Parts: sequence; structure tokens; C-alpha cells
Amino acid sequence: MRAYALEAQERAHILHSNEHAHILHSKEHAHILHSNEHAHILHSKEHAHILHSNEHAHILHSNEHAHILHSNEHAHILHSDEDAHILHSDEDAHTLHLDEDAHTLHSDEDAHILHSDEDAHTLHSDEDAHILHSDEDAHILHSDEDAHILHSDEDAHTLHSDEDAHILHSDEDAHTLHSDEDAHTLHSDEDAHTLHSDEDAHTLHSDEDAHILHSDEDAHTLHSDEDAH
Repeated sequence: MRAYALEAQERAHILHSNEHAHILHSKEHAHILHSNEHAHILHSKEHAHILHSNEHAHILHSNEHAHILHSNEHAHILHSDEDAHILHSDEDAHTLHLDEDAHTLHSDEDAHILHSDEDAHTLHSDEDAHILHSDEDAHILHSDEDAHILHSDEDAHTLHSDEDAHILHSDEDAHTLHSDEDAHTLHSDEDAHTLHSDEDAHTLHSDEDAHILHSDEDAHTLHSDEDAH
């Protein structure tokens, strides 16, 4: 059969050809496109407008629903196993992955790549500063390299950092600043005039600079070991 030769065995406008790429096939319904040889060749066995191909990058696949995109070879290729519009890829940075829920983004190679293990929109990354991480809840921010990077282990919006002064820490409650026990208690170990407290909130401590306020038992009690005033 010659390429681009038109045959209509069942319905008008149904196109058949077996030789060249971009040749249109259909066995069941009009406008269903098939071909088995070249990239960008369109396939469909079940529904109209479902695109299939197994050879080249950017080739579109679908096994269940229309407009579901699949491919296994090159970066930026779109995949989906269950629901339409779910994006997958395993090779290139900024390639989108999804294991469980739609719109959950995954990637393992490049900085600023989005990851999620459990909930959609939960952001993860392990390489670059200012990259967002989360292990349990969505929108929880983590990072281990750069100062002013936000961390949280338990609750969303809890801020952590281990390198730079004036960075906010909290282990238990969200929005708690450099505190181990009570919310709003301020701690710091590096910079002068940094506020500390071990027991009660608003109790001020510091060990480096004069005129820094100390208290061991009650809040607002003023102490100093170095300078008068």
C-alpha cells in the first residue's frame, strides 16, 4: 500500500498507511491515528485523540485515558500511570515525577527540583541552599546548607537554621523563635545582644557583651557579670 494512500473501509475520512511516519491509520473510529515506525507517529487503540509511541523522546503515550502522556527514554518526557495530566520523568532535572497523587512533584538530581513523598505540593530537595524540604506535612520548609534557610521537623511554618546568627529555630511549636521549651522565647549562641532564655519566656540572657540582660529564675529580673549599668 502506498504512503498517504487513502482508504475508507468503514467511515469517510478514515486514513490508512503502513510505510512512512505521519501516516494516518484507523480501524475503528474516524480521526483515530495509528503508526508503528517513526517518532511523532500517532497511535490509538481505544479512544480518539489518544496518542501513543514507543521510540523517541517527546512521543506521547496513553494506556487508559485520553490526553495522558507517557514516555520512558528522554528528559522532559511526560508520564502518567493512573490519572490524566500527571507528569513523570526519571532522568533530567526539573523533570516532574508523581508516585501517588496528582500534581505532586518529584526529582532527584538538580537543585530547586521539587519532591514529594506523601502529600501533594510538599516540596523536597537535598542539594542546594534555599531548597524546600518536607517529610511529613505539606508546605513545611527544610534546608541544611545555607543560613536563613527554613527548617521544620514537626509542624508547618516552624523555622530552623544552624549556621548564622539571628536565624530562627524551633523544635516543637510553629513560629517559636530559638526556643527549646516555650514559644516566643529567644535563643542564640553566636552574636552579642542576642537574647537567651532557658526556662521562662521573655527572660533575657547573654554571655558575651556587657549591658546584656540576664535572669535565672523570674522574667524581667536584670543581671550582668561584666559591666556596671
